[in-house]
Amino acid sequence: RKERRGEEETNSLSFVCQVEQNSENMRLITTEAPQILEDLQESKKQVESLSEQMEEQSKKLKLVEDELAARILELQASKEHVGAMKEELLRFYSLPSPCGVGLTLETDMKGNKRISEIKQKLSAHTSGAFTLGDVILAVDGQSLVGMQLEAAQEMLQGARGSRVNITVQRGKQEFVVTLKRGSWGAEHSKVSYEENGEAARDATGAEPSMSDEPNIIRGSYAASKAIARRSAERSATEKP
Repeated sequence: RKERRGEEETNSLSFVCQVEQNSENMRLITTEAPQILEDLQESKKQVESLSEQMEEQSKKLKLVEDELAARILELQASKEHVGAMKEELLRFYSLPSPCGVGLTLETDMKGNKRISEIKQKLSAHTSGAFTLGDVILAVDGQSLVGMQLEAAQEMLQGARGSRVNITVQRGKQEFVVTLKRGSWGAEHSKVSYEENGEAARDATGAEPSMSDEPNIIRGSYAASKAIARRSAERSATEKP
């Protein structure tokens, strides 16, 4: 009986100790719970901040990728442009010097020097200012009237890259085309004429100018279109 009573007392004491320990744990939890909750909220804010930073970095990375893609396209375009310029220069320097502008003349029944051929890729062709049958009145101010065909053809010849002024008659229209001898683009040509005191201008409304270097692009001129348009307008006004 004494042993049983001793066991009961031991069990009771153990139970009391457990209750006291649980009470202490509950007190600690109750005391630390606000701090734990605050720590969790702070951690949540940090996670949200990191998420926003990652999203911002992702946007910046996308902008960098877009800029790189644009730069790559620019480099490809520049490469193509350089390749085209290289091809043009190689074609130009492959020409003999002296050379012409790509016009072949013939003498008609009246003794006029008319264009019978416009050679491809040479300055006369790329300028777009000439058509077959145009009469060449003068070269650099020197009249071709009465001149032998061979001599007139030689007047168009000169040092590669040098300028030549060709006075052209198309119907009742007269104008001067300035070209560079060899193989040059339309940006190196100029068409000048006067009608009612107004000098010729290019499609942008500016007076046409010529570049001295093959790699300087000043814009192409629509002078031949302007000439054709004015000729058509004049023909329309002259019809009965």
